Amino acid sequence: MGSFAFKATKWTLDLATKIIKADVRMHNHEAIQDDMAIVFVVNHFTRIETLLLPYEIHRHTGKEVWSLAHASLFMGRIGDYLRSVGNISTADPDRDKIMVSSLLSGRNPWIIFPEGAMIKDKKVIGPKGEYEVFHDGQRRPPHTGAAVLALRAEFYRHKLRCLSANPTQKGLQEVLNKFQLQSLEEALDKRTVIIPINITYYPLRSRENFLVRAARGLFEGISERMIEELSVEGTILSSESDIDITLGNPIDIREYLETEKFAPLLACGEGDLEALELDTRSLFNDTARDLTRDYMKKIYSMTTVNYDHIFSTIIRFQKHRKFKERAYRNRIFLCIYLLRKMKNFRLHQLLETT
Repeated sequence: MGSFAFKATKWTLDLATKIIKADVRMHNHEAIQDDMAIVFVVNHFTRIETLLLPYEIHRHTGKEVWSLAHASLFMGRIGDYLRSVGNISTADPDRDKIMVSSLLSGRNPWIIFPEGAMIKDKKVIGPKGEYEVFHDGQRRPPHTGAAVLALRAEFYRHKLRCLSANPTQKGLQEVLNKFQLQSLEEALDKRTVIIPINITYYPLRSRENFLVRAARGLFEGISERMIEELSVEGTILSSESDIDITLGNPIDIREYLETEKFAPLLACGEGDLEALELDTRSLFNDTARDLTRDYMKKIYSMTTVNYDHIFSTIIRFQKHRKFKERAYRNRIFLCIYLLRKMKNFRLHQLLETT
């Protein structure tokens, strides 16, 4: 996956930022450190995230970010282009090997959307308090793939350390070749982390815009659902919109591996090379679910609270009770006052200065 293609994409996105009039703000990007091999996990609301987020991370940190894309997108020239700029098909048989290899070397961070689809209704918590999303007509938990990937990469890093400490270093070069590592040091100098990211848009409005007009002109019989989605996404790009991208603090994967449960597996011994061939996906399933639950909580807790959240929440809890405009304004003021006083919510800049 070439750097040239990424630079070409960066040029395209530089041009796009001249078209995108929204005010994009990235918070806490200093959390990214050079010794980290990173998996970014992000909430997924629009198509915009798949282009905007890699560009913004590159703009602030200089890192070239790769991501997973659905297999249906990898057709013809578009598929070739996606591969060249660091996207991997979900159906690629070498997907896991490529991703683990890049995490071991730390060369490229990965972006993964654990919700697995664009979540429009934002209903992500079930009746029992568990995290779930509504997709394809049913409720399901978020995907654990990002957690499994991070756990596997850090497990392999530990086994590489074991092999290097063995006086014979038997099998070490074989493993380096398998993961296309240029040296042992590039793997041992890194640590695998997951960084949760929340993207919040304000305001969210549906109206006619250039994306809707372009879609109608280019495609015949475009669905009402697509028009509805583009009417929101196109408006997000306007000068009236704010996009807050908030990075959480890194989750060190070693804290989930270096436990009593995995002590026998992590012990250095004669079986280190064989351990690398284990079905680690099934091995880490339970821990991956715990890790997924932890970072999903962090993703949603970093939502940038704005006026729309307050307006809609007050109305939702009022239900059928009537209230006058003055009472509504008083409730809004009180909510903002209390939120600012609590200091454990991220507030939109308009609320901070109100």
